[in-house]
Amino acid sequence: MNMLGFIPGAIINFIAFVLLFLPILEFILKDRKLNLIELSLLSLVVSVITIPLFAWLFNFIMPFSLTLVLLTFAIPLAISLYLILTKRVSLQPYHTTFSPASIAVLALFLISFYLHLQSLSAYFYEFDPYYYMMIPEFLLTQGQVPLSDNLVYASTETVVHGNETYQLHPVGHRVVPEPQYLTAVWYMLTFGPGHYDRYENSLVANIYPPLVAALLVFLAYFLFKDEYSNFMGVSAAFVIAFMPILFQKFFAGVAEQLPWGIFAALAGILFIYLALKYKEDKKYYLLAVIGVLGAMLGSKAGMIPVVVGAAFIAVSAAIDFVRGQREKIYYELPLILALSVGLSNILFYEYMGLQNPLANFLSSEVLILFFATLFSFFVYHLLDIGKDRLHTLKNRAYALCGLGLIAVIFLITPLGAPVLNYGLQLAGVGELGASNALVKTVAEENLHGDDISARFGIAGASFDISRITSSFISKYGSLNALPVVYVLLFFSLIYGIIYRNGRLILLLAIFIYSLSFIGLQKVKYTPHLGLVLGLAVCAIAGEAYLAQRENGIPRYLGYGAGIILLLLALFAVLSYIVGFFGFFIGGNGIPFYELANPLYYLVFGAFLAGFLYLAYNYLKQNRWDAVFGISAMLLFLPFALDNMDVIPPSLQHNTIDLANYSEVSFLCLSTKDTYYAKTFYCNIIPQYWYDSMTWLNSNMDNESYLFSWWDYGHWTNHFAHKRTFTRNDHPFVILDLEVADKYVAKNESVMASYMKSHNSTYVLFDVDLVGKWGALTYLSCVYNGETAAEDLPSESKCSADYQLERIWVPQKPSLQQMCSIGQQYGVYAYSSFPPRTYCTQIINNQYMLIFDSQTGKQISAVPMASGTFTAQSGVYNEYLLIYTKEGIADAPGRGYTSNFYKGFFLGELDGYTQVYPTDVKGFGVVPIRIYKRND
Repeated sequence: MNMLGFIPGAIINFIAFVLLFLPILEFILKDRKLNLIELSLLSLVVSVITIPLFAWLFNFIMPFSLTLVLLTFAIPLAISLYLILTKRVSLQPYHTTFSPASIAVLALFLISFYLHLQSLSAYFYEFDPYYYMMIPEFLLTQGQVPLSDNLVYASTETVVHGNETYQLHPVGHRVVPEPQYLTAVWYMLTFGPGHYDRYENSLVANIYPPLVAALLVFLAYFLFKDEYSNFMGVSAAFVIAFMPILFQKFFAGVAEQLPWGIFAALAGILFIYLALKYKEDKKYYLLAVIGVLGAMLGSKAGMIPVVVGAAFIAVSAAIDFVRGQREKIYYELPLILALSVGLSNILFYEYMGLQNPLANFLSSEVLILFFATLFSFFVYHLLDIGKDRLHTLKNRAYALCGLGLIAVIFLITPLGAPVLNYGLQLAGVGELGASNALVKTVAEENLHGDDISARFGIAGASFDISRITSSFISKYGSLNALPVVYVLLFFSLIYGIIYRNGRLILLLAIFIYSLSFIGLQKVKYTPHLGLVLGLAVCAIAGEAYLAQRENGIPRYLGYGAGIILLLLALFAVLSYIVGFFGFFIGGNGIPFYELANPLYYLVFGAFLAGFLYLAYNYLKQNRWDAVFGISAMLLFLPFALDNMDVIPPSLQHNTIDLANYSEVSFLCLSTKDTYYAKTFYCNIIPQYWYDSMTWLNSNMDNESYLFSWWDYGHWTNHFAHKRTFTRNDHPFVILDLEVADKYVAKNESVMASYMKSHNSTYVLFDVDLVGKWGALTYLSCVYNGETAAEDLPSESKCSADYQLERIWVPQKPSLQQMCSIGQQYGVYAYSSFPPRTYCTQIINNQYMLIFDSQTGKQISAVPMASGTFTAQSGVYNEYLLIYTKEGIADAPGRGYTSNFYKGFFLGELDGYTQVYPTDVKGFGVVPIRIYKRND
């Protein structure tokens, strides 16, 4: 199926998801006087959240079917018809009054959606999305998601290992339902009942990340437009559209929870803000409930709008109390949200098949909302109770401090302990689990260990303060460290809160600082950090715009932060200009601009000139919102224009069969020499994985479990359509450690016995495990008690003993690095197992002979190139030594006796027969080998 084949279904879905909700949104937001562009996009936001929610609720009482989908749409249809027939809504002149800003945000919405859609195929290189794709498959083929499905090893056995006891139980695919029910609804509307194809399901599922990416652009626009100006809204939309780390995580293919979590977080934040800003109209409460439920039932990070919203409401109530003001909404809204979240908890735990779901009403999120409710209720009535004493600002401030002390005391009591523990858990998100060894081997679960500025461009961070001055030119913006951005935001916050009583800047500050604390620690939250960093830059610009219109010294808090932002933009412009001319004279190019093509450089120059011309004209008109807005956009201009590289191949992408691996692979090959487009079209599973999964689909039985490393479990379920022994959502980590133990430390007979007792007939070894070998050895060592679970992988001596030998050969050897064996000269190679060294000789510029430098004995090993290594003494070629069966006795390290080494490199595994591939057997390196037990 190609992109053009989606057009009929897209039209149907557009009518269902946009037009049916327009009257409802117009009724709620009538006082906002939104035009049809803004109303339609907001309608799409609401429908994307509510339609799958309704479908999930109906699925409690009836199977998923076309009837269920139609009933789901009957609710908004009935409400919309009622509003129209009773003339509560009607077409107004402002609906067709399209401002330049609304047209611009529509363009950014469409551009964002189109660009993110370019990576769409049924073979995107990810793992987790293929787990979630099984959920709509169950809905469309069985009408329900079964509580357990036997697609991963299922047992009720008790596993005792050391001092730990693990009670296993069958597991399935029931998770938070929103994104997957959305896919099922789309599929049903597109293809109708009685039809299912798993590759078409994959394509439909992967449309959701581009859509929510585009909706995220609109949400940023709506949030900033409402508080600052239309131009600031467009600026925020532009920044969020092209923030690089956000852009990459919303590719078609990343159909997992992360895109939904970020989208729903901002939607929930926006709707809570609107409810508080337009507090006189209770209809906005409904939007806040929709936003919070969309987050809670769509992502593991669903607590974000709840925690941020509760903090925002409580702080707002406190600020109003100090000012001698009060609002009922500060305790009404969190109470409504708490009851809504509590009800959703009951339904979700019932859905998950857990006992006594009513007991889960009081989750940590509900307690936090109740805490905000009680605090706001108390300060509201405290003004009445203590009106004789609280008539001065000083006394109210003292009273607030007293309340704060009471709150702290409450948190350390048994009643407040759940809230305190929840907060400490969130605050400690960056700490690696002390006893969870598996988590320490997962890249996205680890702490940041590098300079993350490349993911955010000039708006990014450099924590190496000592190198700031020396890297002023080469680092392109390293002076803009994240702490500087946060300091500027703090100045903007002080100005916004104290001098103009602004609440959006307060909400944004809570949102930005809290997510930054998490995002700066853990790799998996880097996209969240990208979102809040973009919002921070725009918030500084927005407050600076409002501050410059004021008089007096306080304005310089916000205005001064904006001036520094202008200086940062000026720095960016200068670096662009220097890079532009440098490119044409053979020097460094434009920072972060990947398109090393003269034509694209001229286009960049034209856009830069256009932006500067607009900024100059707006400056003459005293339009500071536009000046500050353009400054923010200039920081991300290279990332926006990088996407020009995608336009030519996108025309071909629209016509190929996206479910045909050969056509998808051919498109990748046609873009492999491009600078940027290949990141869209080449992020597909390798041919060798596709071929092996196809073989398993045709040859493996349906009852046994494929014994492989946990990374590939979802691929086995989806592509091979077979059972897997373990996968990365498996709740029983002990099974992952047992697999590592059998790959690394045990012999063939022990592994065969284990596999037989666990109904596994086939075992898979792959080349990717060479790079993951450190993780397997560490987990095996933990399992066998040779390494403590509290130790990091790098601290495990046992793991180091299991590593395969690597050697480093200098590319340009010095005289001291030359050696000789007999009459032949060679180059010293340095081993990863010191003090071993070798003398290497290259024969006919093709073969490397390796000799022990001490004994002169030739080593029976084949070097496998593994890249280069740079040290102070020069650049070295790195090789992995693959010892032959005859040379194993000379091999250092315990890894050469492992089942993985024998099965993957030697091609021999006692008690097993290699069944894939059939044409290459014995010693050597092939991407994947599959063995079958002989017993």
